[in-house]
Amino acid sequence: MGKRNKYRNYALEDIKNAVQMVENKSMSIRSASRQYNVPKTTIIHKLNGRSSLQARSGPSPVLFDSEEEMLVHWVIDMAKIGYGQTRQQLLYTVETILNHDGRKTPFKDNLPGKDWLYAFI
Repeated sequence: MGKRNKYRNYALEDIKNAVQMVENKSMSIRSASRQYNVPKTTIIHKLNGRSSLQARSGPSPVLFDSEEEMLVHWVIDMAKIGYGQTRQQLLYTVETILNHDGRKTPFKDNLPGKDWLYAFI
């Protein structure tokens, strides 16, 4: 017998459409499940509010979008003029930004680790 996946991803748009069709009484749960290729139980859970229609997301971002964008432009500009930044220099720059702002972060001493770095890159 083959392995059974415990969790499958379905297109969020398909889930929303299936739930909407059932809510509008345009379609039965079974029909919506077939048409949008979403399990009946998923539709039922969304209808009952057991799980949100919103996609799950990871942890909240530490930097604002504008800060990340400036950081990207800074790294690119520095590389263009021959001052490419090392990964460690990038992390220290983020630490400086966070220390200056004084916001709370999950990082020890506001210094991001390699997981944050790889997600940023």
